[in-house]
Amino acid sequence: MYTKIWQKSCRSVCAIDFLSTSNVNLMAISGFKIGNQIVTDDMVYNVKDAENVKIRFFLDDGLSEYASVKISYTDFISFLPDRSEFDNLGIAIIPTDFPEFENVPSLTLCRSCDLKIGRSVAVVGYQMEHKNMALKTGIISSSYTNKKGLSFIQYDGTVKPGNSGAPLMDAETGRVLGIVMNKEMGFVKTYKDLIDIIDSNLKIFKEQEGKSNFFDVDLAQVLFANQSQIKHIAREFFLNATVRVGFALEIEHVIEYLDTTLEPDHDSGVYSD
Repeated sequence: MYTKIWQKSCRSVCAIDFLSTSNVNLMAISGFKIGNQIVTDDMVYNVKDAENVKIRFFLDDGLSEYASVKISYTDFISFLPDRSEFDNLGIAIIPTDFPEFENVPSLTLCRSCDLKIGRSVAVVGYQMEHKNMALKTGIISSSYTNKKGLSFIQYDGTVKPGNSGAPLMDAETGRVLGIVMNKEMGFVKTYKDLIDIIDSNLKIFKEQEGKSNFFDVDLAQVLFANQSQIKHIAREFFLNATVRVGFALEIEHVIEYLDTTLEPDHDSGVYSD
């Protein structure tokens, strides 16, 4: 069953990398193709210090790329619909008007699915730590409604940094039930808060450089270096974090924003229109 899910879906899921001016990978998340669009997490709208964006689709080994584009972050943002168009759902939709993506297959949505607790599910998503695409399995364990009134599928399964934006699929049909959103998890929020505090400290220490010396030692530089090290350690802990519960926004919230005229019939392997 899971072998078929991987074969049907792995080439439709992409990694979205955000690169600095020195080509350091600042963040990476997943996305998946529906019709002529890529659906992902709205984290793409605000990536600090990003210079370029690279979108990559992989072959069946989960490592080899078969289609990719690299564009400036400025151009990438200009391609996206305004964030407000999605009514605070937490999603982003990327048009795939790139010739490189013409032959990338589309996944199929699961409309009016019965989201029973205990239902077997699968996630195909990018792992930022290992830089590969991977299949994760689990079950629907519960449901969850956030403060905005959005309904989420809670599932038990391995969740890694980079999985945000990945499709949560029915394990039998491969149809998409929801969009994985790791930012709903507590450890992601804690990490983001920590990084924001450190960045604020770094800004203050940078402004104080050269203004306070002790035995010819610039104290601001010492504190700047210390905070930079803490930031690096925090990032390494985050990249290596593994949790056993995830949340996926129910796909019914998203269907109205998608152009599904080129969505395939997953069972027959042909396009429905």
